[in-house]
Amino acid sequence: MNELASLGSITLSSREFRLLIDSLSDGVVLTDAAGIVIMANRDWEKISGVQRRDIEGRNVRILVREGYYSHSPVAQALSEGQAVTSLVRFANGAEALASALPIRSDNVIKLVICSLQDVIELEANYMAWENSRYLIARLPKELEERSKDVPELTSLAAHSAAMQSVLRSLLQVAKVDSTVLFTGESGTGKTLLARLLHSLSPRSGHGRFLAINCAAVPATLLESELFGYEGGAFTGARREGKVGLVEAAQGGTLLLDEIAELPLELQPKLLDVLQSKTFVRIGSTRTRFSDVRFVCATNRDLDKMVAKGKFREDLYWRINVLPVHVPPLRERQEDIPVLISFFMDRFNKRHNMNKKLAPDALRCLQLYSWPGNIRELENTLEQLCVLTPGSTITLGDLPMQLRNVSYSGLEHCHGRTLKDLVTEFEGKIIEQTVASQPNLAAAAKVLGIDVSTLTRKRRRYRQKHVQNCKRRA
Repeated sequence: MNELASLGSITLSSREFRLLIDSLSDGVVLTDAAGIVIMANRDWEKISGVQRRDIEGRNVRILVREGYYSHSPVAQALSEGQAVTSLVRFANGAEALASALPIRSDNVIKLVICSLQDVIELEANYMAWENSRYLIARLPKELEERSKDVPELTSLAAHSAAMQSVLRSLLQVAKVDSTVLFTGESGTGKTLLARLLHSLSPRSGHGRFLAINCAAVPATLLESELFGYEGGAFTGARREGKVGLVEAAQGGTLLLDEIAELPLELQPKLLDVLQSKTFVRIGSTRTRFSDVRFVCATNRDLDKMVAKGKFREDLYWRINVLPVHVPPLRERQEDIPVLISFFMDRFNKRHNMNKKLAPDALRCLQLYSWPGNIRELENTLEQLCVLTPGSTITLGDLPMQLRNVSYSGLEHCHGRTLKDLVTEFEGKIIEQTVASQPNLAAAAKVLGIDVSTLTRKRRRYRQKHVQNCKRRA
C-alpha cells in the first residue's frame, strides 16, 4: 500500500503516514475493515510492551486469542459499526484507555483508528493537577501568589484528611514566630515540612533555612557547630574562628532535627538562647543577639524521656510551643499515588528512563503499611526503577514483603458491615487473580465468570474505592 491517505491536495505514502502517527503523543493502531493491523506507532510499543512488527499484518481477533491483550475495541467497533472506548489490559500488566473509531467512505467502513492512553499516566497527570489545585486553593489569599515560588509544594501530597490537618496547622503557625516542634515517625517528611514552614513565613524573605541533625554530629563538635567559636578557642580551632548555625541563620529559620539526641550538657545553652535570644561563641565573652526562629523535630517520645530524666523538662516546654504531628504513611494512603508519581518522574529524569507502574503494582504499593514511611517508599521506587528490566514495573517485580500484604487482621474488620467486608474481599481476590494471569480472559476463566462480568466488577470496585478515598478526605 503505497498511497495510504489523501489530505486535501496532499497524498501520504505509507512511510509518510508512519512518520505522522509516530509524532503523536498517544499510542495509535490503524487497521483495515477486516481488523488486519496496517501499522502501529512508537507510543503503542511503549504502552503495550510489544514490538509493532509482531502485530502488523495480523488480525486483532487472533492477537486477543494469543494473549497480546485482553480484548479488542477495534473488533467491537467493527461489529457494532460505531466508536468504542474501553479499558484494555496487555500481557505486560499495563492498562490503557482505548478508543476505536471507524472511518467510513460512501457509508462503508474502510479503516479503524484506535488510540491508546496509558492509565497510569492519565491517573498521574490527574493527581498532579488535583494536588496542585487543592494546595493552592487552601493557601491564604495573601500567600497565593507566593505559592508559585515555594518549591516544597511541588512534592507535598495532601489529599488525605490527616495531611490536610497538618497543612492547615502549618499555614497557621507560619504566621507567627514561635518555636515549632514536629513529631512523627522516621521518614514521614518532617524536614520537608520544616522547609515549607520557613518558605510560607515572613522570614523567607529575610534569612536562610538551615538545619542540623543533632544525632549526626559528635557531641564534642555539636556546641561549636551551633554557637561557633573564636580563633584559638581550643586546639585545632581555626585562626579566624567560626560562625555557628545560630548566627548564620540570623533573620531566618534553624531546624534542630533529632532534638531528642541533643546532649544533656548542651540543653541548658539551647534553653538560654530560646529564652533570652542571646548566645556566646566558644572562647568569647561577647554576648550576641539571636534573631532566629527555632524549629525542632523528633521521632522520639519526649514525654517519656523527660520522665526518665533524659531530656530537660524546661527545655521541652520551651520547644513544644506549637506542636505539629506528622502522620505515618499508613494513615494517609490517599497520598501514596501522588508521592509515587512524583518519585517516578524524578527517577526517570535522573536515570534517563521511562519506567512506569502497572495498575496492580500501584494498588499493592498503596495497601502496604510502609514502616519506613516516605523514605522507604522513595528508596523502594528507585530500586524498582533501576533493577526492573522492562519499562513497566509489574506486581511480580515488587519485593516479596510488599506482595505478601495481609488483610486478615481483625482490626481491619472493626466497625464495618459484613456486606462491606465481603465486597472488599471479593475485590481483592479479583485483583490478585488478574495480577497473576497473563490477561483478563485467563483471569475470568480462573474465577469462573466471563470477561464482561469481570470488567464490570473491577470498574465498580475501583469507583467504590475512589469514593471511599474522597469520603475520608
